[in-house]
Amino acid sequence: RYRWAGCRFDSSEGSGYFHLLKTSVPGTDHPQRFVTGARGVREFSVPLTEKGTSATFTVKLGFLEPDAVESGQRLFNVTLQGKTVLEAFDIVREAGGQMRAVERTFTGVEVAETLRVGLVPAGGAKLPAPILCSVEVIAEAAQ
Repeated sequence: RYRWAGCRFDSSEGSGYFHLLKTSVPGTDHPQRFVTGARGVREFSVPLTEKGTSATFTVKLGFLEPDAVESGQRLFNVTLQGKTVLEAFDIVREAGGQMRAVERTFTGVEVAETLRVGLVPAGGAKLPAPILCSVEVIAEAAQ
């Protein structure tokens, strides 16, 4: 299990890791993926292939809003390999409320050695600290 190595956090208050004392999470059959996470993470990388090689992966990102915020307050963009895959992502809106899991899946992600994930506050965000709870990376079959 990959534990957020190589993370860069922003300097906003409340940035860092969080853990919720919950055994069930609405919106998922896998609550263990959503009861811990990183608040204020801006970027991280995961080494995936041998030096000089590349492969294609499916990347699943899991989110849960652990704070008492309303839809529209925490908005952020997500990039994979420098390409924007989510714009003005609002966990509360997408999950249907706070403390609810939501997952987004991206297929065909080309990775040369290292997967790079970025999370950047979107314009108009009242809370500048993006949240991420889980990352699952699955190798796709070679063509």
